Amino acid sequence: MDDEKIKDAILSLASDNDDYDSHAYFFVNGAVSHTVEQISRAPDGQGARHVTGKELIEGALDFALRKYDFLAPQVFEYWGLRSGSDLGAIVYRMIGAGILSAGKNDRLEDFNGPEDLPAQLRERLYASKTARREAEFRPLPPIA
Repeated sequence: MDDEKIKDAILSLASDNDDYDSHAYFFVNGAVSHTVEQISRAPDGQGARHVTGKELIEGALDFALRKYDFLAPQVFEYWGLRSGSDLGAIVYRMIGAGILSAGKNDRLEDFNGPEDLPAQLRERLYASKTARREAEFRPLPPIA
């Protein structure tokens, strides 16, 4: 499906289902691409392949932080992406619309798990900020 058809399909899908902001559908589509790209770069030598629900949740969190930085938790809350199940609902709607595809063993339940994605984003931001601060801290040399 070309980019214009994907855009039209996502806008149609989002207008039929008003429980998530339309931007959430575009984000999930980007998160899928980001996750597949990250997995294809992994040193395990497997290259590009189908991703699992858990991998997509992890990839979506990483993608959100790279794209929205400290605003990522608020963006997720605004869009209604509060749990892995919310991501799964969007993914499966996109599968139903022919935008994404599922493997024979994929299930909506694969997205069950993280219940508070904005909180996870905040935790990762805090950990990242703390790590940067520790890396930048340079103690003064002792006075002789």
